[in-house]
Amino acid sequence: MSRDYIFRGFHPDENGSKTITLNGKKIKGEWVEGNLFIAEEKEYYEIVEGNKIVRIHHNVIPETVGLWTGHTDASKTKIFDGDRVILNDNFDEVYTGEWDNDIACFVIEGNGVSYVFDNVRDDEIEVIGNKWEVEG
Repeated sequence: MSRDYIFRGFHPDENGSKTITLNGKKIKGEWVEGNLFIAEEKEYYEIVEGNKIVRIHHNVIPETVGLWTGHTDASKTKIFDGDRVILNDNFDEVYTGEWDNDIACFVIEGNGVSYVFDNVRDDEIEVIGNKWEVEG
């Protein structure tokens, strides 16, 4: 099975419609998806959208960059590393999608319970945000 490697990161922009909290500081901006470009000598990350002819570059905050898990939720929203999800059979528990180095795959974790993504059907999951977004 092959899949696309898609990254998401937060692009700071005072006119953005989203707000995240990072190191106790609120930052406005937008989530962007695409290919990841890391320019270490300049200490920034970019998400590049589009094909080889037309590209849109977005500087993003490195701590917010997450890889697509290869899964979507019940409404076909892509689930990225760091997303908060609920399982449709238990709306009281909130889980976070994370990469697990020990078993080399994405899992959803919460309240001491961990599920391997491949053991949960996509139509049983709903994305409700991510670990950086400010609620309300």
